[in-house]
Parts: sequence; C-alpha cells; structure tokens
Amino acid sequence: QNLLRLSRSFPKPLLDKTKALLAQIPSDPEKTTLTAGERIIHILGILNEMGKFNGSVTVASELREIDTGDTVEVKTLYLGLAQAYFVDSNQQYAKSGRLAEGKWVWEEQNEHAHEIWSAIAMYENVIKPALFIELPITIN
Repeated sequence: QNLLRLSRSFPKPLLDKTKALLAQIPSDPEKTTLTAGERIIHILGILNEMGKFNGSVTVASELREIDTGDTVEVKTLYLGLAQAYFVDSNQQYAKSGRLAEGKWVWEEQNEHAHEIWSAIAMYENVIKPALFIELPITIN
C-alpha cells in the first residue's frame, strides 16, 4: 500500500518504467491470489527501477501547463528524484522542481531558461564539449 501511495509522486519516466509492476500490486492485500513471493518480486522490481532512476540523469519530453494556462511541450531534466528542470524549445518558460511532501513542487526559473536548455543539450550531445553550467537548486 505504501509503495502504491509513493508511486503517485513518481515522475512520468519512472512511472512509465514501473507501470506494469505497479499494476501487479493488489490494492487490497487481503483479497489477492498472488503469493507473498510473487508480491515481493514485483515490489523488488519497482524498488530496483526507483534506485536506477534515482542514481541517474534522465531527460524526457513532456507536456506541461505553464502559468498562462497554456500547455507547452518541454524537455525535463531529472537529476534522480532530487531535482528536476524543464524548459520549452523557445527558452521562454523554465522551472525547477523538487519532491516535497509527496509531490513535485515547481518554481519559475525563466531567467535560467538558457542554462537549463544548455544542460539538456549537453546531455543529448547537441553541445560539445561539455561546459560548466550553474543551475538553481533547492536543498532541504
């Protein structure tokens, strides 16, 4: 139950990787035909994917609603589950995000749009050689 609740805060790339495993976890453990061993295998699979995601950098194309109410396509750079940044292709809208109390909290970072775009471009090997880029970060 706790893992299903925790999965509500998974970013989309992690949710996509764990969707099939999450579907195998019964919503009511008292009314399942799965053995304890089968359930543990699914849980370990989810924890394994969480660990891999948390220890890596991931870039994903996503649709995000911006402050104007419009939906724009952005690229999101996830630094594990600790911090994330997104920017649109025009480098006008940018935000940084972090997990807080079980959900992602996003803060406007339009003034850092170019730096966020550059970090994503380096990750995708569009910009070579790699450069040092300062990005805003919130540490709890």
